[in-house]
Amino acid sequence: MEFDYDNITSTTIRDRLARLPWERRGELEELLVLERYILDGFRLRGYEHALRIAWLLRYRRDDYLTLVRELAPTCLTYELELLEMDDSFRQEKYRESA
Repeated sequence: MEFDYDNITSTTIRDRLARLPWERRGELEELLVLERYILDGFRLRGYEHALRIAWLLRYRRDDYLTLVRELAPTCLTYELELLEMDDSFRQEKYRESA
């Protein structure tokens, strides 16, 4: 997937891109996916996109919250509640399987 590095909205991503060598810019693709997700109003665009976002929310949580804080601060409380619910659901499923 090709990303347009000229249309980055987030200053967080811009700062990281400025510090990375051009050859390693692919490391920011996950953050660009999260940025687009937030700017599109947290809208999922199909099954594959939903799986990718779910993976990113699990493994790039701190980056996600940083981007939400920057790009959609009014949604931050709601997003934190969703992530906490997800954590408690995982813990409950883990206890059931043990």
